[in-house]
Amino acid sequence: MIKFQSGTLLAADKVLEITNNGTITVAGNGSIGLYGNTNDIAGTGLVLTSNGVISNNGKIVMTGDSGVGIVSEGAGNTVNLGGTGSSDILVGKSGIGVYAGGTKSEVNFTSNTGVEIKDKGVGISVSSGSVINPNGNKFEIKYTGSANASGAGIFYDSTATNITDVDIVNTSSDKGIVGIYATKRNSCKMRLQ
Repeated sequence: MIKFQSGTLLAADKVLEITNNGTITVAGNGSIGLYGNTNDIAGTGLVLTSNGVISNNGKIVMTGDSGVGIVSEGAGNTVNLGGTGSSDILVGKSGIGVYAGGTKSEVNFTSNTGVEIKDKGVGISVSSGSVINPNGNKFEIKYTGSANASGAGIFYDSTATNITDVDIVNTSSDKGIVGIYATKRNSCKMRLQ
């Protein structure tokens, strides 16, 4: 239930809530498994990441190419990722497991989680203002594409400090897999273990 007090939206109020506890299979190139967009139409800045929540506790399988398992856009959402810790989201060639765009999305790991990618795929992509909170959990990126191609675990399109432990499982690439990729020179600080 949404409660408005003096024109404000409280942190506990939900304007968007999507939860997957089963298996979602989506066919077709360019498809999306789960999509959430919290619009701040009036530009008030009152919409918080806690007002929109997208949770995956199950499995998302994208059978086509250039698909995205989860998309978070707009004023920002909280994206909660759970699962088994391996291949919780599967995407085809040039696919993205999770895209956190907008102005301030948060990707939270509620358990160990994993994304399986193919040629030119990316596990998690975050844009400027969005963050990843592993909460002590690990992220597995598994590559099962062509031998002459590659992919990346986490793509930061911003200045970022990475605190996520990334486990790389490369089953087929001769070129190797990138754990963390940042678009701006010297923009990503990493904690290596």
